[in-house]
Amino acid sequence: MQKYQDTIFLAVITFIDKHFRTTKCSRSDEQHREKLIEAMLSFLWNVVDQTSIIPTIVNVRGPSTCLHWLSLSYLSTEEYRSIVCILHNIARHDQGALALNENGCLQIFRQFQQDFLEKKLDFIIDEDLSRNIRILSYMIRALLIDPNELGIDSMNNRKKDFQATGWLGIRLASHPKYIRFGRQDFDSAFTELQATLFQNRSKLPINHHEAGPKQQETQVHLKQWTVTEIECWFHNNGILCELYQFYGFQNGNQLLLYAEALKNTDWLKEYEDVQQGFENKFKKQQLTLSTHQFIKFVDALRELVRQDSVSF
Repeated sequence: MQKYQDTIFLAVITFIDKHFRTTKCSRSDEQHREKLIEAMLSFLWNVVDQTSIIPTIVNVRGPSTCLHWLSLSYLSTEEYRSIVCILHNIARHDQGALALNENGCLQIFRQFQQDFLEKKLDFIIDEDLSRNIRILSYMIRALLIDPNELGIDSMNNRKKDFQATGWLGIRLASHPKYIRFGRQDFDSAFTELQATLFQNRSKLPINHHEAGPKQQETQVHLKQWTVTEIECWFHNNGILCELYQFYGFQNGNQLLLYAEALKNTDWLKEYEDVQQGFENKFKKQQLTLSTHQFIKFVDALRELVRQDSVSF
């Protein structure tokens, strides 16, 4: 399958591009193709969520083509949304970020915001969609701009009227450090990352007067947790709140029993079952459960059981 990836993705992108390049008038006569285009965009969106695929997308000129689509004035809001999501996923890979920068991604996004996001009636009416696209745009900008290349004077100007605390204060107190694994060999990048982490860990201030949610959850034995502690645990581990709603654990013992059962189960099979139930439950919200999100949940369960001195 892998040897045919270039051919498959090139065919998909070319088909969409040919459809988008037709005039707005012509597109109105091809309503039967809209569903197909929507499905193909969704396919690309999901595929590039796997960063290992992005070099292939770069090879078939996916970044430049998607940026061209973003500059078209007659697409639907959902088409724009899918394109922005695709570009965000592409930007997460070094080769993708490089290709986007080479094709003027930041300038195109600024133009998109000025011409469409702030003026197109559909975006003005749908505030949630507009806000989500803005957030993705900011995330893309953050991925494309290398902090090591920012001028120190610029950083100092930003700090004049702002006193940062915690980890942000530490990072601003010195020069920001940005490590891209794709631009050097892995061993060197890992050594640099490790040195940075250990250097800053000793500098973190400890506030003994703040009792955040994570401190509160350890005050009660795990098996005695109520829905409050469980919800807090989901939040602290960055697990989807909808996943907490889906499972509906009522106490810590139920959470532990599920974790114990999961260790003797094929997690991938469990993911497939949970994914189907999850997406059925949140069908109206059009929510999906990715493998990354489920793995994060499984990993947190393992750590929880380890802390409870149970072999997982």
